[in-house]
Parts: sequence; C-alpha cells; structure tokens
Amino acid sequence: MSGRLALVTTDDPVLLEHEFDLEPLLAEFTRRGVPAEAVVWHHAGVDWSVFDLIVMRSPWDYSQRTAEFLGWLDSLDPSRVLNPPALIRWNFDKRYLLELEAHGVSIVPTIVASSLAEVRAAAKKIGGRIVIKPNIGAGSWGAHLTWAGDPKLDDYAAEVLDTGKLVLVEPEVPEITEGGERGLLFFDGEYSHAITKGRILADDGGYVGGEYAEDIVPAMPTRAEVALATRCSRAIAQIAEERGFASADATTPLYARYDIVTSVAGPMIIEAELFEPSYFVDTAPGSVKRVVDAMVRRL
Repeated sequence: MSGRLALVTTDDPVLLEHEFDLEPLLAEFTRRGVPAEAVVWHHAGVDWSVFDLIVMRSPWDYSQRTAEFLGWLDSLDPSRVLNPPALIRWNFDKRYLLELEAHGVSIVPTIVASSLAEVRAAAKKIGGRIVIKPNIGAGSWGAHLTWAGDPKLDDYAAEVLDTGKLVLVEPEVPEITEGGERGLLFFDGEYSHAITKGRILADDGGYVGGEYAEDIVPAMPTRAEVALATRCSRAIAQIAEERGFASADATTPLYARYDIVTSVAGPMIIEAELFEPSYFVDTAPGSVKRVVDAMVRRL
C-alpha cells in the first residue's frame, strides 16, 4: 500500500475537546502501515501536494473564518480531496436541505429568512415553538429554541444576520427536544452505525446546562430511518452527478452522517453532514476498521 493521507483538523483547543475520532483513526492507519497524519488546515507552510488523499475530518473553526477556509479549499487539487470540494461547498450552506426535499427526501420543514422582517413572518407562519439557526455554522452555534412571540426573537435572529448569514426557521419537533435525534453514519454509501445525540437546546433559548454538549449513546435505527438515510444518500449522488460535483465514479460520499428524527409524520432529515461530521467511532466496535477501509480504498 502506497499513498499519504491527511486528516484535516483545527488547532482550536476548545473545539478539539469534542474530537474523539482522530486518535483511533490515526492508530489504525499506523497499525496498517499507511502514512497518515492530522494537519491543521490554516497552518502556513504546509505542502498539501505531498498528500495523495486529503480528508476533511474536523476543521471546525471554518465557520469563524469562512472566506479564508473557502479560499484554502479552492487552492487544493480537488481530485485529492474528500469529500469533493464542490460537494462540501454545497453542503456548507444548509439551504441544501431544500434541494434534498425537491429530490423527494423528507426534511424538517424549513423557511429561509434574510432579514428580521422575514424571520418574524416565518415565525408567525409556523406559529408556536420554533427553532432558528444560521444557514452556515457548526456545533449548533446560533441555534435557539424559542417561540413566535418571544421578545428575544429579534436578538437571536440579529446574532446570525449581523454575521452576514441567513436564518433558517423551523417548527419545533418535540422528538428532537426530547432527545430523539439520531445520527446514522455511512461510509462509501454503506450503513455503519448510529447514535442518539440527546437534548442540546434548552427552553430558554440557550443550551442545556448552559453550554454546548452532546450526550452521545449508541442507537439501533429503525428500518424506516435507514431507508430514509439510504434515500438521502442516493439523492445526494444524483445531485452530485447532475451538478458535476465529482467524477461519475465518485458521486457517493466517502463519509456521511444523516441526522434524523422520527415524529408522528415519520422519519425526517434534520441535516445531511457531508463536510466535517463526527463519526463517533468510540460508540461502535468495528467502526474504525470500516472508516479506514473506506479511506484506504480511495488512496
């Protein structure tokens, strides 16, 4: 086996407190004798041309340095980057959810707002409890559980709009609030394992416990949830082919996490994470091997 691999990450110590995948992945590459290393995306002097494969693992400070990150991404040889840069750019902006919906994938109903007036109108249209979030962001930054008449709604929306981002307005899904969000991990288009995240957003508009934290436990998804994730994977491959995001033989993402909630209306996609999702390999025996197998096949 020849080929050198970079797992792209950040050097932000706070963000890295949530990175539990890098070490076991690197250990497995070492065990196999495959040259692999963690590389910070914005470190000066890195010669990215020496890597045969560049995998986006955890560059989680991208949302605070968006223009810089996209400029760096554009500087890379796209044939060496996974997931493909064009697919990452598409997935970078959560408005991709509307395109998935147009391809027959069930999503949590979403309205995009570009001003305070549009946020208020969307909140009024939905009524009751709502969730607002930025169209670009990581780690639930800017996400708030609130309600249509909340006097703090303008402040929450302005927090996002003032950064130049858009606001997504969605109805609260009680099953998410109650901790029923599941993440289904796929590698090379094949289901690997699943987790339940637990509740993140508090009723007061902030985080449960006052700070962002995920209560991750292994999960057994339903057949309907796996079927929805598979349908979403196929829709993404179709979109990638239609838009020319990747070569015809590489439209299936190397890695993907499909965050799903099952409500009385059935399973719905919350997000399709194709950029920098956590894999949660520590929750699933054998998953490290499956991840590394998929990456090695792409070298």
